[in-house]
Amino acid sequence: MSIPYYSSTDFDTARPNQDSWIEFPFINLGDSSTKVYHLKCTMLRSDYDPALVPLDTTMASAANAKV
Repeated sequence: MSIPYYSSTDFDTARPNQDSWIEFPFINLGDSSTKVYHLKCTMLRSDYDPALVPLDTTMASAANAKV
C-alpha cells in the first residue's frame, strides 16, 4: 500500500471540512439575514498563522474568510 502524498500546495490555505455549518441565531425574532458561519478547516501546520483571520472578522464572502 502506498503512502498518501500531498504536494506542498494542497493544504497551504485553509479548507473547510464537511462538518461546517451556518446558524441563523435570530430567526425566532424575525431576522432571517443574520448568519453565523461555523467553519472547521484543515491546513498544514507549517503554513498556519493565527493572525491570518482575526476571530471578529466580518465574513462578507468566502474570500474574505480566506478559505
